[in-house]
Amino acid sequence: MIDLPKIKLFNRTEIQELIKTETDEFLELYLPRTSKQFFSEREDIAYDYAFAAYSGQLISEDTEYFEYTFSLPSEFVSYTFKIKNFDPEALAETLYDISCLYGYTGNDEDEENVTIEEVNQFLDDVEAGKITAACPELIAVFEEFTEEEED
Repeated sequence: MIDLPKIKLFNRTEIQELIKTETDEFLELYLPRTSKQFFSEREDIAYDYAFAAYSGQLISEDTEYFEYTFSLPSEFVSYTFKIKNFDPEALAETLYDISCLYGYTGNDEDEENVTIEEVNQFLDDVEAGKITAACPELIAVFEEFTEEEED
């Protein structure tokens, strides 16, 4: 299993080498939750799920097989993505991009990084029906937590 927060100090080549060390049929990627209902602000919960949905979308585009875990906002269960049949070089690029969302501090500084604007564009494209979300339950939680609370 690759712990995505731990790769934030790696460059693309180091991430690719890490991927190659994984020998199981399925590669599991771990992404910790940063929010929990009743302990976090609604917006924090919404964007925790949005970032995970965007991460899942990017990962799903690099593989023939993709699944993910879903947990309710009241549970504090981290996200995992399970994949197989992927190109290690393309996946390394994707994981590098995802690490940018979570505080990347590696040494490929001349590259453009994934931004919150790209996440928001992804959310807009899903809402407009331009793309089908790979993690629809995560999008549903995002939408639920960005709706105005009724009085």
